[in-house]
This record gives sequence, C-alpha cells and structure tokens, in this order.
Amino acid sequence: CFCLLSQQVSSSSLDKGSNLGYTYQTIDVPGVDALALTASSDFEDYAGNTQGPDGQKTVSFTLIDGVYKTYDFPGSKNTYFYALGNNGTAAGYYEDSNGMSHGVILENGELRQYDFPDAVETQIYGYSDATGAFTGNYIDAAGVRRGFTAENSIEIPGATATFADFVTSHGIVAGSYIDAEGIYHAYGLYPDGSHLIVDHPEAANLEFLFYHGISDQGIGVVRVKAMDAIPRTYVGRLVLYELQFPGSVSTEGWNVNQDGSVVGHYDSPDGRTHGFIARPVAKAVSTQFGNTYTATLAKGLNMLSVPLAPPTPLTAKSLAGIAGATTVITLDAASQQFVAWTPDAPNDGFQIEGDKGYIVNVPESRNFAFVGSGWTNPTEAAAAAPALTPLIRGDRGLSKKPGHSSSVGIWQANRRPMAIRSASETSEQTV
Repeated sequence: CFCLLSQQVSSSSLDKGSNLGYTYQTIDVPGVDALALTASSDFEDYAGNTQGPDGQKTVSFTLIDGVYKTYDFPGSKNTYFYALGNNGTAAGYYEDSNGMSHGVILENGELRQYDFPDAVETQIYGYSDATGAFTGNYIDAAGVRRGFTAENSIEIPGATATFADFVTSHGIVAGSYIDAEGIYHAYGLYPDGSHLIVDHPEAANLEFLFYHGISDQGIGVVRVKAMDAIPRTYVGRLVLYELQFPGSVSTEGWNVNQDGSVVGHYDSPDGRTHGFIARPVAKAVSTQFGNTYTATLAKGLNMLSVPLAPPTPLTAKSLAGIAGATTVITLDAASQQFVAWTPDAPNDGFQIEGDKGYIVNVPESRNFAFVGSGWTNPTEAAAAAPALTPLIRGDRGLSKKPGHSSSVGIWQANRRPMAIRSASETSEQTV
C-alpha cells in the first residue's frame, strides 16, 4: 500500500499490496442512463450528477435509503453534488446564467448558496462529518484559484492554482495543485501547516490529477487523466494501484469511505454511466468475484439468465438497472404464471437466481458486463450435475479479470513547510 499521508515516508512503509482486492457492486436507478456517483456516506447513501429531464443540463441527485431525488438550483445552467455527509447534508456547486460557479449546500431538503469570503467563484468538493466544515476551492477577484476548508484559505507556495477536496477527522486536507510549468501534483496538508507532495511518474503527460479523498486509515483515492486517454483511478497508501470496474470502458473513483470502500462511476460499452461501490476484500475473494461476462441485448424483448453470481444478490430492480431494462419478467414456478417488475413498483421485486431465465425489455440495444463468480449449488455439486448454460447472448463470454490491477509504481513524496491563512488574511492579501 501507499501511506500517502503518513507522518514519515520510508521504504519500511512499503507493501506489495498482494493481498489487497475489491468486490464490485453496480449502483443504478432504473430508467436513468447517466448516474455519475461522486459522493457517499459511511452508510452507503449516495450523491452525484445526472442529466436533467430535457437532457440539456446537468442536475444533482441524492440516493438516500434507496430514495432517488434530483436537485436543480433555481436559474442555474447546471447543478453538481460532490460531497455527502452521514447526516444527509450534500454539497457541490451550481453554474449561474453567466457560467460562474457558486457553492451549493443541501440541508434539510433545501438548497442554499455558499460563497467563500471575497470569492467570485466557489466550488465545494468535501464535507467533514467530524466538524461540519466544507472543503473546496475558490477564485478571487484577481483570478487566482485557491483551496479552502472551513474559513481557511489554502495555497501551495509557487502554485498557479490550488485545489482542496477533502479533510479527514484528524484535520488532514487532501488536494492537488498546478505548478508554474503547468504540471499537476497531489498534496496532503497537515494541521501543523506542513504538507506532503506526491508526484505521478508521468506527471508531465497528465491532463489532470485530483486527489479526491482519504480515509482516517490513510487509504487515498486519486483520479488521473493522461493526454488523449481515458480517466483512471488509483487507490492505496504508498504504492497506488489502478482500480478498474471489471468490463468497464473507464472508471472514475471519487470518494473513499472509512471502511476503505471506494465510490464513483464507470462507463459501460453501450455509453451508459453507472455508479459503483468497490469494497476491500482479501485478494482470493476479489479473484473469485472478478469474472466478467459481456452481454449484448437487442432493442425490445430478450431472454437471459444471469451467468455470474454477484457478491451482492440481485433483485429485479438491480437487474433492470444493470441491463437498462424497463421490464423484468419471471415465471413463477408454483403458479406457472408470469410475474413482471417495472420501475413504478413499490419494492425491489423478486430475487434473481442463477438457474432461471428472465425476459427483459430494453428501449435501446445494450452492451454491458455482469461481474461475479460462478454459480454454485452444494447439492448439485455433490451430484456432479452439469453446469447451467446462460441463455444470454454474449459477445465475449466468461473471462477472468480481477478488478484490482497494475501499479503505477512508487510516487515520489516530499514533506515541506506550508502556509495556511484565514479568510480575513486572504482577503487582505495583494496578489
């Protein structure tokens, strides 16, 4: 692992990460084809962004206790959420009619605007459950971008722009900055004012690098995009490993919870955006549930069986979300009648089993991946029964693809002194 914000960085803190792995669960809302999860609570509630009803703007959403709700700041061009507290407080920013960003906070079901003192633009990316402080970045009247947490301004010496994304319960701020040569670096700011600089091995070739979060145990999540490449996500302590949702086109991690689980979103081959949560497990468990089966469905009715057992059991609702289906139908064995689930149902519907076929209706052609392990049945295994043949049409079939893959190597880290100023001190500074 990579102890990204350890008090001391040395070779003794290195770990090969050979026992580290994840199981993956898709987070979907049936009928929503663009669910970009960017935040979560420690109770597996979620927030993020999606398309508005007209498809012309971005609106924010919360998914709390299974209830999906969207938010659109009045008069805004777009509204975004990037933070969610355990108390249900969500935050982000909105763009006004002139394209200027203003912080937005959701409390008790109501949206309110927040602007950092003397800022012309404000964006919120983090919320502290320990202190209630918001973290983000702002632009002053001179056009300089700085980070902030609570009422404190953050600026890395020599930086042309400083971003702050999250603050831990210990007061450690995670963020990134751009130096005079236009190169991105990640940093960790300590309460004593010193900071840790973390450099990517190919920093000069990066379009961006954002250090989005860190748990109290030191597990960090970093989102990186090289020039002319897809975004990638890296997690860990001292050695960062790529986190990729199996079968995805691209994976973007945005938040790490206190249990080490990582939340974000991924794109499937058919262009849809799904939320996900990756839960840390032993490497053997990760490998067991790291198989993928890529499925292609034609527009209209399709018959399928679920070819892999997911780590979290599927219901009709979750199958509809993964497949992008408007209806899921099963045959009730006892009554010999068909039972259908649709998104307006009051519950999650029937359980999905590995030895049954299902009929799904999709409004457009679909291409996506099932992720999990082979189905097992102790009784059938003892009797040496033949394996079930999936009814689904797959363009690739089963493949082994553990979700936790290549390391980007040891990132260089150097701890340096740093200045932190109050908002009043910042407002008086001559730029």
